[in-house]
Amino acid sequence: MPDQLKERIRRALPDEQPAPDLDAVARRARRLRARRVAAAALAGVLIVAAVVVPLAALRHLHAPSTAASTRHLQGAGMSVDVPPGWHARIVDLPGLGGTSLQASTVPLPRTTAPNWPVGVPHGVRVGVVEVTGLCPCRGFRHVETIGGFRSTDWYRPVPIGSNRETRVFQKEGGYLKLVTVGNGRAFVVWASFRWRPAPPHQLRQVDTLLSSIAIDPDPVAPSSGTSSPPVSFDPGDGGQTAWSAAAGEAPTAWAWTVPLDTRDVIGAGLSSAFDYYPISTVDHLARGGVVVVATILPKVAGTPMGAWPARLGDAVPQAHWEGGEEQRIARYRVDVPVGRAQVAQVDVYFPTHRPTPRERLLARSILDRLKVPWVTSAPSG
Repeated sequence: MPDQLKERIRRALPDEQPAPDLDAVARRARRLRARRVAAAALAGVLIVAAVVVPLAALRHLHAPSTAASTRHLQGAGMSVDVPPGWHARIVDLPGLGGTSLQASTVPLPRTTAPNWPVGVPHGVRVGVVEVTGLCPCRGFRHVETIGGFRSTDWYRPVPIGSNRETRVFQKEGGYLKLVTVGNGRAFVVWASFRWRPAPPHQLRQVDTLLSSIAIDPDPVAPSSGTSSPPVSFDPGDGGQTAWSAAAGEAPTAWAWTVPLDTRDVIGAGLSSAFDYYPISTVDHLARGGVVVVATILPKVAGTPMGAWPARLGDAVPQAHWEGGEEQRIARYRVDVPVGRAQVAQVDVYFPTHRPTPRERLLARSILDRLKVPWVTSAPSG
């Protein structure tokens, strides 16, 4: 091709014109072409360097690093590494005998009140709720660490009482496990995904969160800033006590002489608060067992009142009430004033309508220990 082009040019020139050195022209054109290609390549390299290198530097500086974004949270004998994109806090639950971790992929409510229902419109929620004050409890397994969920931890719907949170939870098919850690610290560990079964990637996120939790082996005493409960039972022989004063709920105290039914413990763990009374425990109350519940409520005009302190002799048996397995369980009630506008509604549950002398003695002993901080107490009769 180059030789044909050179021959055509020679034929087109006049005879008197000296023949140009076409070979030199071709060599010079090749050199110019090479220079242009080299210049273009160099310019491309410079452009790439000018764009890519700064972007790489910016990516290094501003990309979210897992290690840098993970937040370490610690308090009340518990610590956790909060992954990026998660929100979490640790709150005291002195009435239930421990602490609670609340974590979610959506922003948490501003209130720090422990009452934290499981139902949410979207996102994933996790609760690690200490219920040491409600135990010893059946169905808990001892573990070295909280760890992640297993496939068998998916919570199948079972009869678990009327607690709203438990009904929502079993409808959602969340994950739940009951564990003890260290020297008897008991926890209800749950996760609500809004899907059944949980999406694998969300379950992995929850497992990462739970696996980072470290628990002190011994139960932690309530912080010095914890205020006195509005209603409680002093500890004593012949039973256990606990109280709940969650925001938006009536302050309630429980006392019981038999182990709590696991379903009531689950209900308290899912809501970090109490039901009106321990429904499953009362429904299956065995002979010799007594349960007493005290709740602070607004005073209602016309309601018969006893006198402080609450006395079993002033309590009236309830002929028909909303609970009790086939009405086998007896409930005695007395309302006592604890202020101008409030009463302590005290319910005593017996396993039969003919309580034994020992069961009555247990009930009186519990009532003797009922305490409302702004009311002076005296022995009951």
